[in-house]
Amino acid sequence: MSTLISKLWALDIEVKSANRKEQKVKCPACSHTRRNKSDKSLSVNIESGVYNCHNCGWKGKVFEDDGKHMGKDAYKRD
Repeated sequence: MSTLISKLWALDIEVKSANRKEQKVKCPACSHTRRNKSDKSLSVNIESGVYNCHNCGWKGKVFEDDGKHMGKDAYKRD
């Protein structure tokens, strides 16, 4: 597993594999509040590390090389 994918998993962004550049997955920031909890509203670009939720607006970018993470809003899971 690549470093970028493991960093996405650390944010609870459950990407399936590195074979697909663009993926839609459940958003860890808002899926628990939605009526359809399995709705895939988070778009993730595996190559660039950019993610964006089309429901709640949670977005950010993870970097493969230096361990940094830039996000609009950090969320705390209860």
